[in-house]
Amino acid sequence: MLTPSITPLSGRLVFRALQDGYCALTGVLKLPSTFTVFENAGYAAVLDDSGLKILPQILDQGVPARSQSYGIEAQLRASIWPVMARPEQQFLVRFIEGFPGENIWTVYAALRYPPKALGEAPADGHWWRDVADGALIAIAPIAAQVGLTVSQLLTLLCVWPGPDGALYTMPQHPMKIREGYQTLGVLHAAVGSGKITEKAYWHIVRSSILLCELAPLSLDESYIKYLAKLEKLGGLELDAPRTAKANREQSERASAAIKAALAPA
Repeated sequence: MLTPSITPLSGRLVFRALQDGYCALTGVLKLPSTFTVFENAGYAAVLDDSGLKILPQILDQGVPARSQSYGIEAQLRASIWPVMARPEQQFLVRFIEGFPGENIWTVYAALRYPPKALGEAPADGHWWRDVADGALIAIAPIAAQVGLTVSQLLTLLCVWPGPDGALYTMPQHPMKIREGYQTLGVLHAAVGSGKITEKAYWHIVRSSILLCELAPLSLDESYIKYLAKLEKLGGLELDAPRTAKANREQSERASAAIKAALAPA
């Protein structure tokens, strides 16, 4: 007996036409609360004239943490995207946690062809679609996407709908990787402020497989001093969806931290 497919409740997607007929997809989807998503695992999706559906069976377990740390751009170029039986409407998607508890996820995919249901490619090669109960509704381009990478469409454009109706930028790394980077940032700041020694830092890093995979080969003195200042300003926070206001505030903290780190002692 076939498992019923999952119909996304809402969301926003952008498909980008690439060279040689390939296509990339990213955006956000709100999924039914009954669907448990395993982050970065592969799921089959179907997009035809009836709309978008996700098949709940897991097709793969994703890629190692080291590869995940490179972000969506590297994932889209990796050999982890099988060509489906009907590539004009079937493709593999992966999800990154967006809003815990709301079942709203960043979604991304590399497709062999743009789905036929999208129609002719726009002049700039981007199909923007809002999602409502699985139906894809064409919308006008809502941002200047030309010149941005696929991952930057997520992380720089504050156009992705959240659970409260506000628009957000979205993270491009799985939660485990984001938590690892935040831990590293706190450790770097601790070295930069003199709270711990560099020897103690490396002892902590080498006790964790994840931190070993994410840590730089050496510490940059200017950077760890900057992170120490940023931490004092409350700027060492977990990477998460942000509104335009939250992004401005974080940018202001970063600028202030740079000035403080460059100021004479």
